[in-house]
Amino acid sequence: CEELENHLGINNKDLAEFIIHLASKAKNGQDFQKKVSENGAELKSAFAESLYRIISVMKPKSNVESGKKKAKRGMDNEKYISDHKNKKAHAF
Repeated sequence: CEELENHLGINNKDLAEFIIHLASKAKNGQDFQKKVSENGAELKSAFAESLYRIISVMKPKSNVESGKKKAKRGMDNEKYISDHKNKKAHAF
């Protein structure tokens, strides 16, 4: 929101959240600029790239990605426990 106000004189939280949403769906700065343009706004390419970089750095990883990592970690733990139990069973 601060960047929009500094560069465009716009202080609108809803607009800022929408721009963050567009950036999260974009593959890179050029794709972000295209998505913004498709939604009726025009940004200079340097400003679009800058906004995209800022948003990419500040926005946490998506929950989907985090969920995949947690699931993998859970599977790793289950495999460890299973292997450990099998080793104990063979020891007796």
